[in-house]
Amino acid sequence: MFGLLDETVGEMTQMSHMDSQEELDHIKRLIKNKSRRLHKLKEQKALKGSTADPAVELEIEDLEKEIEELRAKQRDIEKKQLLERSYQIGSEQESLQAIARILKAEMPSTSGKVVSLEFTRKLQYCATARYLNREVVALLVGDSRFLGRLKETPFLVNFEDRFRIRRDVRSRLTDRLYRVNEKKYIELHQKLRNHYRRKLNRQENYWRCLIEGLYHEWCQLANDQILKRALNEAIELFGEPDQNSFEDIAWILMDIADEHKDRQ
Repeated sequence: MFGLLDETVGEMTQMSHMDSQEELDHIKRLIKNKSRRLHKLKEQKALKGSTADPAVELEIEDLEKEIEELRAKQRDIEKKQLLERSYQIGSEQESLQAIARILKAEMPSTSGKVVSLEFTRKLQYCATARYLNREVVALLVGDSRFLGRLKETPFLVNFEDRFRIRRDVRSRLTDRLYRVNEKKYIELHQKLRNHYRRKLNRQENYWRCLIEGLYHEWCQLANDQILKRALNEAIELFGEPDQNSFEDIAWILMDIADEHKDRQ
């Protein structure tokens, strides 16, 4: 048993010095070899029945656990490689196909939902908004009912009275949109900026509308001075923001940091 442990530690040490493709090939070889060993042990157990050495049963359990862990690692590497390939794809159609494959891998196998290119495109457009409701979804994709479809996926999280696309998914989608269709990226952020400006003029939840409008203006122009100047002016006019608005400002700074990183 200690020999098996030493062998496993040696395998993990070896994998730490490989690139992703070498590691993937190595994992596949390990799975093949361990599966062959597992098959032989199971045959041995079946032949000997109740007289089989208890150590055989223990090794079978160890091998089954190791194979499952290796297969999980294989899935993680393949998913990472698929994502990396999507960054090398030039056309918008091919980019959507790559993203759709990644999203499909995250959908529960029992959901029966199909991740089509049209769904992926709409999800990508919705990802330009920090928060979603029926009004915002209708603005971005022309159909407020799409929010209902999103609620059936693991990509949306409930945030107080609004919804937000999961941070890791949103960053991935907006980065690809900016890289393959910068014009559309700017157009959608302009729509959202104008949307929040209209609400601001109607004095609807002043701080929230101001903050969201500023975020989308920054995404259009990538000018940090816009955010700083407008926040200072707003504080002079309306006083310090409440706790919820402070939290929104903190989230915006994190989202802007993501946008900065994606544009490198």
